Amino acid sequence: MKSRILLLILLLPFSLLAQEFDCFNQVDDDGDGLMDMADPDCSCYLFNEVGDSQLTTTPPAGNTGQYCFDITDDLNSQLGAIWLQNKIDLNNDFAFRAEIYAGNNDGGADGFAIVFHDDPSGTGALGLDGVNIGFGGYDTFWGTYDALDAVSPSVAFEIDTYDNGVSQGDVSPDHIAISLNGDVYNPISLPATTALPNIEDDNYHDVLIEWNSNAQTFYFEIDGVYSTSYTADVVNTVFSGQNLVNFGFTGSTGGFSNRQTICITGLDLPSAGTSGNLQICNGTPQTFDLFDQLGGAPSTIGSWTDPLGSPFGSSYLGAFDFTTDALGIYTYTVQNNSGCNAPFSTVDITTSTTTYTLNSTNNTACDSGDGSLIFSSLLGNATYDLIYDLNGNTISSSISITSDSIGGYVLDGLANGDYTNVLLSYQGCVAAANTVKIYNVCDIPQGISPNNDGINDSFDVAWLEALNINIYNRYGTKVYEKSHYRKEWYGVSDSGDELPVGTYYYVIEVSGRSPITGWVYINREN
Repeated sequence: MKSRILLLILLLPFSLLAQEFDCFNQVDDDGDGLMDMADPDCSCYLFNEVGDSQLTTTPPAGNTGQYCFDITDDLNSQLGAIWLQNKIDLNNDFAFRAEIYAGNNDGGADGFAIVFHDDPSGTGALGLDGVNIGFGGYDTFWGTYDALDAVSPSVAFEIDTYDNGVSQGDVSPDHIAISLNGDVYNPISLPATTALPNIEDDNYHDVLIEWNSNAQTFYFEIDGVYSTSYTADVVNTVFSGQNLVNFGFTGSTGGFSNRQTICITGLDLPSAGTSGNLQICNGTPQTFDLFDQLGGAPSTIGSWTDPLGSPFGSSYLGAFDFTTDALGIYTYTVQNNSGCNAPFSTVDITTSTTTYTLNSTNNTACDSGDGSLIFSSLLGNATYDLIYDLNGNTISSSISITSDSIGGYVLDGLANGDYTNVLLSYQGCVAAANTVKIYNVCDIPQGISPNNDGINDSFDVAWLEALNINIYNRYGTKVYEKSHYRKEWYGVSDSGDELPVGTYYYVIEVSGRSPITGWVYINREN
């Protein structure tokens, strides 16, 4: 079955808002009912088959990859290749993983090659069979190399499974080597060849090819053990300045043969990372980089668009300023080099403000435990999380409170004490810490005896740190007032006259809560 059948899948509808990010994991990543290569999101990984190569749904047993091709059948003089239908960009990093099956006959031939090329034939390119492994241009009859017969210009990583003899530049064991422009007799790898154990063993073998664009280095590995590398400015020295090149596998047989199969397990292209979100709480943070909100390992070659789809920012960082930039979903897109739907991720910027007013009521009797925290100016019918310290000890877990329709809530049944580090949060946004005190009424003197004996001579409420106090006689006439009151009242009026024995009423104003009211008795008996 040829890959053109797979192209029919492209006619199916799909959403750009969900992607099949891994086309080789046998998981329906985007939940659209189409998995891996059956999903049009994976159309960029379609290969064009040339010569005797063909897609197979019945690969030799033992494979883990599900997208498999027979490069050759177990027949003499087979010649085939598969080329990624979309070019890759050598200006960006690239990694390809596959598993190869080289057959079950150690006397079979001839092997595979992983090839990067800019041959004029494009995805139809083929070299010669036999020792050429499908990409080379060596004429074994005449003993000459002709670039016109090769896949050229090219960089090829050979997996050679047959010894064609010293006269044809070969070595005895299975081996790997690197060749340029299909010149199979003059490998440029150092050492020229790296020996492998017999891989025509009826088993699959893992293959990795990586390109590091910054280091300009290819790294080639089999089974995590046998490797070679090549460092060069190939864009200029091999491909004459062309960074977009074809990529694929070739293979051949000659007078001897094996079934030679490849199953693709991974094609790694620049990633956009994973989506994130940030809530700006009470205006903080005000400035930040959108890139820092992404998860995973996003590439730095991407760009941002704002919630309206317009370009945003001057670099991959996406510098955001809360005072000038709109809230909403920002999209980070990495233009990849294989024709895939460009990978993207998003950052959802939201804002929330948590504000409220906090007051308290005191215990109505000594240690009665019926004080309360009174919250107001909340959102109506909203659920908040509350945590606080009582006398320096943090409560064990947060409390969920739900405001009434007008934004109020009373947390009652509370002991007296210092309620500090009161933290109220709504949808993860925490308001500024608050502090309030619940008093025992018995802590406020109910009587004074201003006779200069040093005992209860004044009305001492210094611990309240009152902002103001007003004292009234039983007729409601104000007789005394003092701001920033502590313990200055000795039972006298504002004019300094002694007040008669009796009951007086006070209104004490303190910070952060309702005024405290009560009575105090003046006793002047010796």
